[in-house]
Amino acid sequence: MEYMASQKLHALETANTNSRCTPPLSKIKCNIDGVVFMNNEIVGWVAIVRSDSGHFVCCIIGFKSGIIDPFMTKVIAACEAFLSLHSWHAKNAILEIDNRHLWDTYVASC
Repeated sequence: MEYMASQKLHALETANTNSRCTPPLSKIKCNIDGVVFMNNEIVGWVAIVRSDSGHFVCCIIGFKSGIIDPFMTKVIAACEAFLSLHSWHAKNAILEIDNRHLWDTYVASC
């Protein structure tokens, strides 16, 4: 989490996933989610990045064979989002998390 502080990346927990809002001026926001496809034994994740005006910037998507619990799928999504933001040299980014357990784990690690 030291990288997050040095690069001005922020995590934000949201209780209501139906009320997405745009980030503050000069920031980008990355919303993450994950899914487990039990029948196909595949997990997937997505991170949607939006500008401060709410416009779509990019989408980060990934899949992995095997069954991983939903929490770990969200962890993978968050890690992939952080790695992508880092590779783009993105500063002043907000990572929006809608999973309370992931949020509590993040806060405990800071």
